[in-house]
Amino acid sequence: MKLINILCKKNTSTKESLFKKNISNFLKNNSGSEKYVYFNLEERLQNSSIYAVSRIGGSKNLGVKLLWILILMGALAGCCFQTYRFVTLYFKYPIMVNYRLESQGNAEFPAVTLCNMNRMKSEFEICLYSDICVPNKTASSGQGGGLTSTGPLVLRKRRNYLSCKTHFNSYLHKQLGSAEKFLEKYSELSSGDRWRYGHQFDDLVEKCSFRGKSCESFFSSFPNFQYGNCFTFNRFDKFSVTSQAMTLVENSKGLELVLNAEVNQYISISHKVGFRIVVHDASEESNPEENGMNVIPGYQTNILLRRTLTKRLPAPYKDHCMFYSNNKPFVGSQTLCMQACIQEYNYAKCGCIESSFITLSGRRQCNIKNSTDVCCLNKVLYHLSVHGTNCECPLPCVSTYYNQISTRSIWPSKPSFFKENSNTTKQDWKNYRASHAKVNVLFSTLDRSVYEQNPLFHESEIFSHLGGEFGLWLGLSLSLTAAETVLHENTKGLELVLNAEINQYAPISQTVGFRIVIHDAFEKPDPERKGMNIIPGYEKNVLLRQTLTKRLPAPFKDHCVLYSKNKPFVGSQILCMQECIQEYNYAICGCTESSLGSSLSGRKQCNIGNLTDVCCLDRVLDNLAIHGTSCECPLPCESTYYNEISTRSMWPSKAFFFSKENQMQRRRTGKVIGRPMPKSTYSFQH
Repeated sequence: MKLINILCKKNTSTKESLFKKNISNFLKNNSGSEKYVYFNLEERLQNSSIYAVSRIGGSKNLGVKLLWILILMGALAGCCFQTYRFVTLYFKYPIMVNYRLESQGNAEFPAVTLCNMNRMKSEFEICLYSDICVPNKTASSGQGGGLTSTGPLVLRKRRNYLSCKTHFNSYLHKQLGSAEKFLEKYSELSSGDRWRYGHQFDDLVEKCSFRGKSCESFFSSFPNFQYGNCFTFNRFDKFSVTSQAMTLVENSKGLELVLNAEVNQYISISHKVGFRIVVHDASEESNPEENGMNVIPGYQTNILLRRTLTKRLPAPYKDHCMFYSNNKPFVGSQTLCMQACIQEYNYAKCGCIESSFITLSGRRQCNIKNSTDVCCLNKVLYHLSVHGTNCECPLPCVSTYYNQISTRSIWPSKPSFFKENSNTTKQDWKNYRASHAKVNVLFSTLDRSVYEQNPLFHESEIFSHLGGEFGLWLGLSLSLTAAETVLHENTKGLELVLNAEINQYAPISQTVGFRIVIHDAFEKPDPERKGMNIIPGYEKNVLLRQTLTKRLPAPFKDHCVLYSKNKPFVGSQILCMQECIQEYNYAICGCTESSLGSSLSGRKQCNIGNLTDVCCLDRVLDNLAIHGTSCECPLPCESTYYNEISTRSMWPSKAFFFSKENQMQRRRTGKVIGRPMPKSTYSFQH
């Protein structure tokens, strides 16, 4: 037998003889032929679940077998390579970011921080250079708090005036002498003196109301090295806005402020006039240097807010985010954490800390008049900016950002100013505009954009992906996908030229300009809560991006309604809420509110000159704001929102206004010839 002859080579050992005997007996007992092993192996190859292996076992041609062996080796190589790539990617802990739009019944109102761009009143400037000082009233208890300056990580103010170059370069020292001397003296003041010499709350905020009620008592304060005394509204997250309240005209105002810059108290190194306003989450520290916007006197600035919530994943995922309120109770934000870390660097290298950063107890502050201290601080900052730090201050795991759309209009108008202030002159109106500003902060919508990080792979998915790779390469199954690219051409859109007719303004009109609302064609516009103000004398281009939100009706959680189908007499959620509130007004007061816009047929309107009617309506609104309503006015099943990006330029130019082409066009349109109207016309594109 051939198989026995191959297996049984000449060997005199006992074990080999026993092996020959066992093989011979095995073949006799199972098949009676030496071909059994070959046929058994061939059968197993042909029935293999791996297609390439089955083809190797089933092919009779040697060339075909070799071809399938090469294919199998290539598939094994591809499988091993892709498995290695996946395992490597898995242990990098990749993430995916999910976006969703949440519709909420109420929203926490953000904190709003106010600062004057002038850090110190000019009447107290003598206190820096002389022992004789004009006395000032003592700040109220609690104001000033701990010195928690939240300056930027790069010290612009101090480094502009106090650096090694200014100490060793006499020319620069002379050029920046006044500002340098002021900052030297100002940094030597105690926190109490800085507070007394700055603008006080009663000086800065002349009027304050939140949803129509006085709010002066809801401010906290802190000093800032660059802006002096700053004040924060809603620091401890006490206020919120409900969807029911936003449907009411009076209660949809949000935060209203009338600010006084006291320009006659500005010192010489203050180059800009106005206010610094920061809208931030109530749980985070304010950072006026890095965040915020400037508000100039003479205008009413409306700040429309839209919330964005970001949720990140902690280690081992790439952001390594941190819950600062839980892990680091002495540091409330990433910015303060970085400042505390840099202060440790300063103290380790220089033996003192930077006075413009967060202060650490028990650490000496550097003397900015000492060139050694100043140069050492500069070297530390330069080294950190080039080589980085090992500060463990990652991004916060949960952060709230407020997208802001600001609009401006001239304020106050002449008629309204002279009506409220008798025996005043035009110069008084100009002086008032030069120092005062009005600011409105309100939500444009209660919808919240949420960006949430999620793991790209969960622990159990590693087995499913490995199984998929084995099936793909060893099963040799392939799939093809196709993609399409759609090109859209942007068109010019709508163009308007508007005339404000300012000579026809009534005395109660406080602002000058236009109100523009961009909304879905099937919805009723809501100018009180939405829209933007347009100032005469400018061309404004508004670029639109459409966002369509589709929701599910009951029994899903939103319980949305197709208002155009289910409620033919009501065109939107706002009108539905107004109709419902009018029912409350009629049931309690026997009349309806005339300012809500919607009126019920056959129902008497309340007389705003009647004290009984007015007080009854106020009680109804207060009760609804506190206890809510039972109005069945859920979100619409389909809603369209237009994201707006606006740019502005002066219009018309003198050259264009006096051009022959424009004069001929004015004759054709019948407009008055020769009367320029740059402040009462407006060009609008979107």
